[in-house]
Amino acid sequence: MRANPRKTISFKATFTRQELHSFNRLLVASKHRDIRAFEATDFAVTTGVLAVGAKEVLKTGSPEWLVDGAYIALSYEGAVDFLQLKYASAGAILLEQGVDRVWPAGTKLHRVLRGSLNPDVKMLRPTNETATLALDFNVDPGSETFATSTDVPPFFGREVLWIKPNWISDLDLSHSHPFESVDYGRGRVKSFTQIPFGTATYEAAYMLNDPAEADYVRRFFFRMRGQRGEFYMPTWQNDLPLRVGGYAGGNTLRVLGTDIVQTYNGDNVHKAVAVLLRDGRILLNLVSEIASVNDALGNDSLIIVQDAWTIDHPIENVVMVCWLLVWRSVTDTLTIEWLTDQVAQTKLTLKTLEHLAVEV
Repeated sequence: MRANPRKTISFKATFTRQELHSFNRLLVASKHRDIRAFEATDFAVTTGVLAVGAKEVLKTGSPEWLVDGAYIALSYEGAVDFLQLKYASAGAILLEQGVDRVWPAGTKLHRVLRGSLNPDVKMLRPTNETATLALDFNVDPGSETFATSTDVPPFFGREVLWIKPNWISDLDLSHSHPFESVDYGRGRVKSFTQIPFGTATYEAAYMLNDPAEADYVRRFFFRMRGQRGEFYMPTWQNDLPLRVGGYAGGNTLRVLGTDIVQTYNGDNVHKAVAVLLRDGRILLNLVSEIASVNDALGNDSLIIVQDAWTIDHPIENVVMVCWLLVWRSVTDTLTIEWLTDQVAQTKLTLKTLEHLAVEV
């Protein structure tokens, strides 16, 4: 239904003296509509000084919105000015008009947004010259573009979500295997399973330690289009404790005990694995079959994978082996909470799906 998502920025503000008078005039003049605002958490940074009357300055960072003709905001230590770009390159910008004050190196260049405030704005007035309020700025749909960077390499047709949950908060995990019971009120009860596989719903918090991580999550959510897209993600748990490691050219994983073969052989949800190594690399593979093995080492489960391993991974170099499941989002809304202009956090609620072949 939507090519671009709806977007709202919510924040708290405190106005004093002249700031308060200017904001009151804004509310009257604009009637809460057609307002310009800048996105404080999305910016590039100047590396040179913009002197009075200057139009050109060097900068670092090249966000997708920093293009010829775009409107930007300059901000430095509380001072803000809205200007229009004439030209933007990888290392510099040229403004349409010269600036009327000095902007030092380290000035931020922000994306400018067009939108409206909520119809009702409530202020708390501690004094006659101070006001505090919570604002919701609703960006006009279609007024900005959303780059999704489609050059992400897929694993067997699906993208892999790589970020790990923040275990400072409890991970909420629930399992469901729905069935329907027929009970006539007397005699036996008959139960029917309409869906032949169970699902797990997972809610976890994520700490995004820099703007690049937050941008990765945002772009990923756009690519998935909320609930619509499917993707792989490891469980980030030691689901498959190894008896021995693996080697390049081999295509098996030997897992302690026979519980794995008894539980998962033939299951159509647990069809891929992720091997996490101590050097940070992660090996992914599809499961072809799970068999039992009985020898001098013990009674174990043998996972046979589709492709031969490309490197050795002795057991001392393996952190854990996880199931690599197919997931989708449970919601079409993504909320990113910025603690500073560099650090953010978010929550994702995801649901497992049946592992079906991807149609190309």
